[in-house]
Amino acid sequence: MHDRFERMVRKAREMALSGDYVDWLAIELDLRRKGYREARIWMKDPTLRREFNRLCWISREEGGARNAA
Repeated sequence: MHDRFERMVRKAREMALSGDYVDWLAIELDLRRKGYREARIWMKDPTLRREFNRLCWISREEGGARNAA
């Protein structure tokens, strides 16, 4: 289960950095659609929520990871 959690967090970070998501909730919903049903439980962590919100905000301000470099 720990490996699955790590994969979910890695995927969520990629999603946040894409510039396509406005906040942690949008990421959670998409993760659940992609088969990570347990994202609903894991995303209750306020630390994860803050991290993903911050990454989403930064990425959207900067045009997303695809526009970096």
